[in-house]
Amino acid sequence: MFTLCCIQAKAYNYALPLLDQTAFNIDPEATAIESRDVRLYFYYGGVVYMAMKRFSQAIEFLKAVRFH
Repeated sequence: MFTLCCIQAKAYNYALPLLDQTAFNIDPEATAIESRDVRLYFYYGGVVYMAMKRFSQAIEFLKAVRFH
């Protein structure tokens, strides 16, 4: 949701520290994160990277959307 707020505010650079971190091992039972949440993370990340003209990262994030 933080990344979505950054997109809506057009403050894309604030989302980069979160997106530039190496992702994660998610335990759905411990975190209540669902498949939809993971897809939105990658979709919004792709939007941010496109806005920042970091197209290779945007492509990788958008490719990940269809696999989750």
